[in-house]
Amino acid sequence: MPVISMDFEDLIERLKISRQKYLKNLFSTSRDPHLKKLILKEMRKWEIEDRELLTSSLEESHPAILVETLRCCYKLSIPLTNKIYESFIDSKDDNIRAALVLYSERVLPWLTIEEIKEFLTDHSPKVRKAAIKRLKDQLELRELRVFVDDPSISVKNEALKLIIEKSNDIREIIWVFQHSNSQRSTLKKALKKVAIISKDYLLDLLKSEKRENIEVLIIEALKDSPCWKLKEILLPYLEKKKEDTQLIAKIIFSLSFSCKGDEEIFKKLELFLDSKSSLLRKNTLRALRRLSKENINVKKILEMLDDPDPEVSKEALNTLSLLGVKDVERQISLFLSSKDDSMRKTALVAVKRLKLKEFEGILLNIVRADENLEIKKAALRGLYAIKSQSLEEVIRDILLLPMINFELKYLAARMAIRSYPSLVTQL
Repeated sequence: MPVISMDFEDLIERLKISRQKYLKNLFSTSRDPHLKKLILKEMRKWEIEDRELLTSSLEESHPAILVETLRCCYKLSIPLTNKIYESFIDSKDDNIRAALVLYSERVLPWLTIEEIKEFLTDHSPKVRKAAIKRLKDQLELRELRVFVDDPSISVKNEALKLIIEKSNDIREIIWVFQHSNSQRSTLKKALKKVAIISKDYLLDLLKSEKRENIEVLIIEALKDSPCWKLKEILLPYLEKKKEDTQLIAKIIFSLSFSCKGDEEIFKKLELFLDSKSSLLRKNTLRALRRLSKENINVKKILEMLDDPDPEVSKEALNTLSLLGVKDVERQISLFLSSKDDSMRKTALVAVKRLKLKEFEGILLNIVRADENLEIKKAALRGLYAIKSQSLEEVIRDILLLPMINFELKYLAARMAIRSYPSLVTQL
């Protein structure tokens, strides 16, 4: 195993060098700011370090390129000069100033905590929010509470999230999610923290009159509670609140998560496969994946491949392929001809799971010609799963052509190391 690991690392480094030359040339010749941003993003993701390119990109005038360059410098721990800092901090673009503050730990290592704290009172909400995120480990609860009345909702919610994270006082956390104008993500974070401290508190809150408008979030936060407790409280909701599809959908999710082996629960949930609500049909299909094929009405799910809602049809195919049901070739063919990439990806994942060799030709065409990276990756995984005779040639092309996206190269490299060691030696 260590030898394989070293071979893989060596192959990736060689691919990075080849890709770096290609990206550097593309960056220097392009005038498209969007393309330049994508090049920097790829270099950051794969830690392709080119200080010369980053230095030249710091001289660009487009804000999006400068922000992405700062992200790269942060990822690679490349500090800026004081001269660049002074030119950026006086920028009229708040995105640049906010990025400078957010990534200051590595790009401006000489700045003290007290100097960074000065940005907490900046006129720009983006800069204030960036300063809070940058100082999340240094700010105390009393300092964060100051921002609860900040005129900017985004600044206020950033502070509230940190209060939730740092506090172990249920009363304070409850106050946070009851505080006016809190974003939904902040409410979810608060309830999740309360669930960690005391699930009983949330269960009592669900029974109380104060739960209005947050029932769905409470039920979601309770998803990993003991099954017997959830059954006692949530099963009555299935009848009482059957018109509230959002609430019932969350109940289905929470019960299936906590009561994986409870056949009584799944028999009750299975009834929602006939619901008029596509949301409930979809969530029920997801819930039923937690059962074995022997305990599921496979015939019913096969019928749902023709559901009028394409999202439900997609979920049915996903469920059947996870269960290993192979009578789905017709639906896979329909999905592969769709213009919806999410439906095509669902079909490709099903081909991989079920190892359906009859789709080999389509998979090869997708890998060679499709423009969507995620679709190409799914097709390549499918070719690997069905042990395609053409796979070695496909992998060689991906690894040798410099213009191929590095994410696809990385996937191909992993396959080459596992199954084609002679190809790795040739490269």
